[in-house]
Amino acid sequence: MDISIIVPVYNVDRYLLKSIKSLIDQDFIGEYEIILVDDSSTDNSINVCTHLYERHSNKITLIQNSVNKGVSATRNIGMIKATGQYIIFFDPDDLLPSNALRTLFNAAIFHNADIVKGNNELCKNGICFPASYNVNKEKIYLDETIFTELLKHNQIRGHSWGKIFLKSALNGISFPVGVRMAEDLIFMASVAAKATKMVLINKNVYFYNIRSDGVAQSKYESGSYKEWFNSVNQLGCYAMTKSQKKSYFKLLIKTVHQAARELSSDDFTLTILVIDDLKRQIEMWEISLLGLINNRVYDLKSILRIVQINSALKGLVSAYKN
Repeated sequence: MDISIIVPVYNVDRYLLKSIKSLIDQDFIGEYEIILVDDSSTDNSINVCTHLYERHSNKITLIQNSVNKGVSATRNIGMIKATGQYIIFFDPDDLLPSNALRTLFNAAIFHNADIVKGNNELCKNGICFPASYNVNKEKIYLDETIFTELLKHNQIRGHSWGKIFLKSALNGISFPVGVRMAEDLIFMASVAAKATKMVLINKNVYFYNIRSDGVAQSKYESGSYKEWFNSVNQLGCYAMTKSQKKSYFKLLIKTVHQAARELSSDDFTLTILVIDDLKRQIEMWEISLLGLINNRVYDLKSILRIVQINSALKGLVSAYKN
């Protein structure tokens, strides 16, 4: 088997038929399997999965969790079942262009790479546009530079989709169970820290559907933002070189900057609670102008972000005083 596509399924019945059809209709001439793992859905997802399996049993494997286990455990189950030389992770509300498998697989074979990442298009309300982190030419990263680039959070992001992984490069690595947000980031950090070759190709291989009901939109209400901070915090144990440590500190600043920028002042009690948590993270991560000096990070963008963090938090607090 050349490729195993792992698809965690949970309450996505309105997307499934179209999404899985994009996997079945690939122009890839090699052998590949689609592993659907239904995580005890409460909608019609399992019936859709069963219908797909019955029509394409030569290509689809269907697994059903007896209880809801979460996306990480569900992906891990798919990894155990996978028989392919390479693994692709796919979210069941997204789409693949028809040449995605062929493009990723050929690049992985040609470069003998542990990871190949393609360009993505982001889609919202039927309108798709290229992701800002797409590359316009092929790039190759070796050994420690792979994790360094992940920490930069620029052209390599923490999500597992839009990539192909050599299965043997994932030995001993799994998604963290019980984490509701940024579980992909911990997984990618573990892979990137031990990978020897990663290739970025300038061809689109994934259509990512931006859903208004996604977890990222409710991270403050659900409290999952704390797990986001914890996931980012765990990356520090992989940062060994001077370059990695500098990039990691910049990532800490980016994380708090994004959190402060996205926090709304609609709910007084919740906003004050999150602000207190943000202040604790700022103190723990030493995010200050002095922290920049201590970490030997002097770039203007990081300085500006720290100023904007302080301004955003003060603005949120003052909104209630007035």
